[in-house]
Amino acid sequence: MTLSEYLKKHQLTQKAFGERLHVSQGLVGFWVKGEITAERAIQVERATSGEVPREHSRPDIEWEVVRPIGCRPHNEPAASLG
Repeated sequence: MTLSEYLKKHQLTQKAFGERLHVSQGLVGFWVKGEITAERAIQVERATSGEVPREHSRPDIEWEVVRPIGCRPHNEPAASLG
């Protein structure tokens, strides 16, 4: 899902989403247009509980190099060691 789709799905304005992340509406507007840094793509992924994956925000980055296969995303629970 894109950030734009997420905002529509959750009936959020760019301003409201920006307030969650302590950034301006204008910056969120850049993100919606695809102008987003890798660091912000990760932040958006976390703020949306994974609904807007970093891979959708920045498809030009080889995320499997940054986050190797087998590493769990932040929102997946760790397996119990029982």
